[in-house]
Amino acid sequence: MDVLIEKGESSTKLSSLGLLVLDFQDTSPTIELNKRTVTGRNGSVYAGARFTEKTIKVSGRLLTQSNYHFEETKDVINALLSDVEPFYITKMYPEENFLYEFERPGDCLLYTSRCV
Repeated sequence: MDVLIEKGESSTKLSSLGLLVLDFQDTSPTIELNKRTVTGRNGSVYAGARFTEKTIKVSGRLLTQSNYHFEETKDVINALLSDVEPFYITKMYPEENFLYEFERPGDCLLYTSRCV
């Protein structure tokens, strides 16, 4: 699993920064209703709605060479996600699932070209 962050013309995968994504949780967006009241009428008049916020939590493991590189990579990730300009976050799945395909001695897996 991976996460793609697209901002303007650039796109960055979290795996390219050394982050192994373990879990991705997102919530439904919150909707803010706009209503108006009219003098002489009971109730309110619907004046539109807009999405206000959506929470996305990504858990993972970050592999770095030193504490300095850890802090540097953390700053890069925070810079990607802290901006007033809008950006897109896409959850990415592997195209093929090799998670439960194990090779026994003497067997060949379908996706490999080598046989021992």
